[in-house]
Amino acid sequence: MNGEMQLKAADRLSKHIEQIDDYLDLSNVRFSNFHEEYLISADMSISAISSLTQQEHFDHAYLLYGYASYIQDEINKNKVVLSWCNDQIEKMVVANLASFDQYTKHEVKRQSIVRDNSYAAKCDQMRVVAEARLQSLEGKVFELKRKGDILLEKGKRL
Repeated sequence: MNGEMQLKAADRLSKHIEQIDDYLDLSNVRFSNFHEEYLISADMSISAISSLTQQEHFDHAYLLYGYASYIQDEINKNKVVLSWCNDQIEKMVVANLASFDQYTKHEVKRQSIVRDNSYAAKCDQMRVVAEARLQSLEGKVFELKRKGDILLEKGKRL
């Protein structure tokens, strides 16, 4: 396969993601976009937190929950990419089963397809990126919600 097929993998993934985004937009289940305020609330120093009023505690907690929703949306997008890439590679393995010995392990078949097919290689490359992004976001939603909970509790005590 040539570079054109590699581009087709990226284009097909983009179309798939676009269809999912359209569905989310039409069903009104998208909750959060990124706002600079999120970073301010997520990265406040102890001295800044100590000087907040009760209302500011609640406001910053709300922003942290919004940031958690945004991060969860990003996690979900990367899960979609990961799933799509794995599905594309698996379909190529099934389509090429005849070229493998019956005793060849599935993982070896999969790696052979990725090695020999540029479309599969591009899908695998996108899969690796999605997995790395998921690893980098792991635990972030919990951490942000926990910070929001702490600010709420602190605000209640003022």
